[in-house]
Amino acid sequence: MAKAREIKRRIKGVSSTQKITRTMEMIATAKAKVTQNRLRTLLPYADGLAEMTAGLVGTVPHPLLQPRDEIRKVVLMVLSSNRGLCGGYNTNIINLAREVLTREQEAGCEVELVVSGKKGIGFFQRRKVTMAKTYTHFEDRVTFEEADALAGPWRDRYLAEDIDRVILVSCRYHSSGVQKPGEVVLLPLEKKGGDESSGVRENYIYEPDPKSILDGLLPLSVSVAFLQALAEATGCEQIARRVAMKLATDNADELLRFLTRNYNRARQSQITQELSEIMGGAEALA
Repeated sequence: MAKAREIKRRIKGVSSTQKITRTMEMIATAKAKVTQNRLRTLLPYADGLAEMTAGLVGTVPHPLLQPRDEIRKVVLMVLSSNRGLCGGYNTNIINLAREVLTREQEAGCEVELVVSGKKGIGFFQRRKVTMAKTYTHFEDRVTFEEADALAGPWRDRYLAEDIDRVILVSCRYHSSGVQKPGEVVLLPLEKKGGDESSGVRENYIYEPDPKSILDGLLPLSVSVAFLQALAEATGCEQIARRVAMKLATDNADELLRFLTRNYNRARQSQITQELSEIMGGAEALA
């Protein structure tokens, strides 16, 4: 009887855990849908901004587009999550960040490490890696003001030639079924679509002059690129958590079936033993 009672306690515990994982799966699904909708509204704006600046790139030089001849100091920002239970999401990002950090250091660069998310912060703290700054306030709905407040000092330092490159390591959203960790160079800005034959310029009339417009649009492009990375990271985190919680729920189902079979066998064995004892006692009295 003790074995059957133990199995029954395990069944109750697994059932309770399954309710939690199923609830977390539903919450992650809802949050993932919200973040995907935000991305769908943000991407056309980011693409339109890139298209407008593309027609001006190459007409006038701009320091935000100019790469350094010698890379001496690099800012490496890592976007991890504050919460776990999302499978290998944080592990994959941290592994890529370590590769980038090692690569830049081996190239002789001074790396200023900036980490967002408690999981990444805890990882580097345990390994005694010095971090210049840490952030834990980025949640599911990151605003443009928050992204601009963080990207602004990078722009100023790059223009002042205090830093030579800004690299962002995060999870990139490719589709609802494909999310992969990747690195993006935020500064210097990548030159996109500067080909005269592309016909991009024909869709716009620029006023007052290309330099003034680039002075306004390129700093905005840095903030928008960072905001897009934050939004993608949030969406990828929720998708990873949804997948992890679904796997946990399915595993709990399988475990419950296994425990239920064992419980039924234990009960059947116990009943058979009790009947045998009763029959034996009756025969002894006869």
